[in-house]
Amino acid sequence: MSIHKTRHGAGRSDVAYWDEAVVFRHAHSPVAVWRVDQIATAMHGHAFTEVVIVEDGMGIHVVDDRRCELVPGDFFVVSSQRRHAYEEPRNLHLINIMIRGDFMERWLDSLLGLLGGGRLFGPGFYQPPALSPEGLAECLRLVERLENEAEIMGDGFSLMQEGLLLELLASLSRRCDNAPGADECARPRIGAVLGYMERHYRDALTIAELAGMAGMSERSFMRHFKDVTSLPPIQYLQRLRILQACRQLRYSQCSIQEIAADCGFDDGHYFHRIFRRHVGQTPGRYRKTGNG
Repeated sequence: MSIHKTRHGAGRSDVAYWDEAVVFRHAHSPVAVWRVDQIATAMHGHAFTEVVIVEDGMGIHVVDDRRCELVPGDFFVVSSQRRHAYEEPRNLHLINIMIRGDFMERWLDSLLGLLGGGRLFGPGFYQPPALSPEGLAECLRLVERLENEAEIMGDGFSLMQEGLLLELLASLSRRCDNAPGADECARPRIGAVLGYMERHYRDALTIAELAGMAGMSERSFMRHFKDVTSLPPIQYLQRLRILQACRQLRYSQCSIQEIAADCGFDDGHYFHRIFRRHVGQTPGRYRKTGNG
C-alpha cells in the first residue's frame, strides 16, 4: 500500500501521506489531473507537488496554521513538505494537478526566478487573489489539453504534457506577479534578493545585508519582503534550507549531519528540531519513508 501514516508527537493525530504510486497512472507522465467533488478531510501530505484550482463552490482550506476561505477561481500550490486539509466544503469542485517530484526538481529554480513564481512556489504558502472568469477559463483549457494527452497517449504525449504543464505554471505565476502586494518599485529589488538567497542559502545571511542589497532600510525591506513572499526573510531562508535538506535526504547518500551542515545548520540538534517543525517528521524518518 502506498499510503501510510506518521505520528507527529503526543496528543496529535496521525497524518496520512500519499506516495506518487497512488496517483500517477502512466510511468512517463509528469502530471496527473484529478477533478474531485471535495469532501472534508483530515490533515494530510503527499510526496509530490499539487496545484489546486477551485472550479466551483466554497469551503475552507487549512494549511499550516492558516485557514483560507475558498471561492471559485482560487488557486494555490501545496508542496511536498506541507500538510493541509479541507473543512466545510459547500459544492466544492476542485481540479488537483499533481506533479511528479523529478519534474519539479528540474524546473523549480526557473519557476522561482519569476517574481510571481517566488510567491507561488517559494517556501512560504501563498494564497493568490482569485482568477478572473477569463483567467479561469484559460487555465481550464490548458488542463483539458493535459487530460486529453493522458487519455490519447499519442506519440510524445509526455513531452506534450511537460510543455502544457510549464505553460500552465508560468501563467499562474504571472497572475501572482500581477497580484496586489509589494509596490512596483520594490518588487524587482526584492526579486533580486530572492535570487541571491536561492544561491546563498548556506551562508549566514543577515537582515542588514539583504536590506542593503535591496537599497532599503531594514524596516522597509522587511515589509516589502513579506508582501512578496508572505514570510519574513529569516523564516523564508529557514524554509529554503529545509527544502534543500529534503532534496538531499531524498537523492543523496550523505549523512544527516553532513546534509545539515551543507544546508547552513551548524547545530545538528537545532536542525532536527527545525526540520520536524516544518516537515512533521524527523530527517531520518523522512529519508526512510521517501516523502520527498
